[in-house]
Amino acid sequence: MELAAFKGKVVLISFWGTWYGPCMKLIPHERNLVERLKGRPFALVGVNGDKIEDFDRKVIAKNEISWRSFQDIRPDQKSISAEWNVPAWPTIFLIDHTGTIRRRWIDAPPLDVLDSEVERWVKVAEEKK
Repeated sequence: MELAAFKGKVVLISFWGTWYGPCMKLIPHERNLVERLKGRPFALVGVNGDKIEDFDRKVIAKNEISWRSFQDIRPDQKSISAEWNVPAWPTIFLIDHTGTIRRRWIDAPPLDVLDSEVERWVKVAEEKK
């Protein structure tokens, strides 16, 4: 995945794992964001921190995760979380339509704050079209 594929869109990158309750509690809200912002310049991308052998793809179906979610660990490469200096799970990055990181939340942010920040930058992206 290249972030350049999302040029012109606001991207929310969510580092999550099935083994951590706060990550799993965010999923319904993330699903709501994706549905609510459908057709607007927004994308949600997940990075899953489960060990490859422990990850159960049924979690994706059960939780109706419709957005791309990548494995954190990659063969013969640094993990994505190491590249992004993720100190804890969940960590969420908000990237604007120009590719600039606007916010980083370590642990689950207040959902109203998350929503208002996403909405703010989506509106900016729409105005720039």
